[in-house]
Amino acid sequence: MSTHNCPVVRINKEVHPNADALSIMEIGGFNVCLRSEDWKDGQLAAHIPADYWVPDTEAFAWLKSDSSNWQRTRTRKFRGMYSYGFLVPLDEDCGLHEGDNAMEYLEVIRYEPPEDTKAGDNESPPEGFFPKYDIENYQGFKSVLNDSEEIVFTEKIHGANARFMYKDGRMWAGSRSNWKKNDPSCMWWKAVDQNPWIAEWCESNPDIAVYGEVFGNVQNLKYGAIGGQIFFRAFDLLRGNEWLSYDEARSLAGETLKWVPLLYRGPLDIDMLSEMILKDSTLAKHMMEGGVIRPVIERSHPEIGRVFVKLVSPRYLEKSR
Repeated sequence: MSTHNCPVVRINKEVHPNADALSIMEIGGFNVCLRSEDWKDGQLAAHIPADYWVPDTEAFAWLKSDSSNWQRTRTRKFRGMYSYGFLVPLDEDCGLHEGDNAMEYLEVIRYEPPEDTKAGDNESPPEGFFPKYDIENYQGFKSVLNDSEEIVFTEKIHGANARFMYKDGRMWAGSRSNWKKNDPSCMWWKAVDQNPWIAEWCESNPDIAVYGEVFGNVQNLKYGAIGGQIFFRAFDLLRGNEWLSYDEARSLAGETLKWVPLLYRGPLDIDMLSEMILKDSTLAKHMMEGGVIRPVIERSHPEIGRVFVKLVSPRYLEKSR
């Protein structure tokens, strides 16, 4: 389950390599840029990461602009360095301490895209275990990966989470959170209609849930979609309560079930992977959203549960609106 946190920190400035007036601070694996003269080492502050929604209060009044979307936090680049969100000062007597989560105190919430009219109506779920699909950021969970193990790095597609399955003599289609009634106007059922190989594979492999991404005419990155075109790529298979290891899933998928692009397989090299996600998507002539790192051999970790993390492109975060 993904965790949302605006951590309380003590300022510990480091030199910005390209700007005398700026400093940087690493928080949970992310760099944040700050104006040096505004902050003192040891000062109490809260980190507001990218893709959070801030309230219209005095604490965030400085963010107001002509943009109607000023309340959504984002990544920006300052003199060649990406800043993942920003810092806000806290009073020493605010009741919060280093390591606390300031979300409730500052009335900050996680940004969620508005529900699309293409979402359709929900229906009661089929019997079984079908968890929501949440992926933590690599920067916050570096310790869950072992340098010695083999990993796969697949492209993270910008669309909407999806799941499909053939069970009890019928097809099922669902979003990240809900199963959807069969409706030709529903985005997930459109994916089934426009990509008949989804149902073909599911009917040949009943009771196995296919998790993946619907994309195209879904988000602001279109991947070459024309008109109302919707694509799908799988990234996981769930059989009963068991997530299949990468090789088993790819073998079972065969040539019918189309998979997210594999960018790299081998020992973990985070510098190389970080360079990869700055390139264009392998599926279209526009930026890549990022990638997902997972061990070739499926395993879990007490800190995170199932081991897989995302590496989101700063190029995408800077441009996302």
